[in-house]
Amino acid sequence: MVAGLSALMDAATILTAAIERLDPLDTSTSTDPLWAQRFSELHTDWDRVILDIEDLHRRLGFIADQEDVAFDLSAVDLRKVPDVRREQVLEVFFTFWEGIGHPLGISFNPATNERGGKLLDFAQLTTSFLLDPVASDTADDADEWEVPLEDRPEPMDVPTGLPPVISKNTIAADLQRFKKARQSR
Repeated sequence: MVAGLSALMDAATILTAAIERLDPLDTSTSTDPLWAQRFSELHTDWDRVILDIEDLHRRLGFIADQEDVAFDLSAVDLRKVPDVRREQVLEVFFTFWEGIGHPLGISFNPATNERGGKLLDFAQLTTSFLLDPVASDTADDADEWEVPLEDRPEPMDVPTGLPPVISKNTIAADLQRFKKARQSR
């Protein structure tokens, strides 16, 4: 955030220099009154633009003084960032599965080197429905904005591809985490 504030101040400095170059220009003897008028209108906005940048810098400065407000994730390996939403959904599935009397287990096929079982199939199927929402035909809200039919690239009720599926390895890893968390309670 400090680097962003510095870049914002640099931008304000560059903008100020540009405005100082444009400020002495005069349109009183222009041969095109329409464009001269437009230039004059822009000229009146220059001060507001500088004030807006200064206000943005001041407000970001207050935020930057606080700790743990924002984090730069651009260098983070996103594969290692936990998907808390997925974990919570799978915990509900695992709890439900166990609650209806099924064992919390998976099978492993040594011939294909794949994990399998009813629990993994159930979790994949249910999460695919959650991750691939169907277009709603029941929206009766008059305030809802609707794209005209001619602007739609394809019909709304036709799937655009396979539903996203959580891999069996991911589900198995979350199941192990779930079991360990339950044992530590």
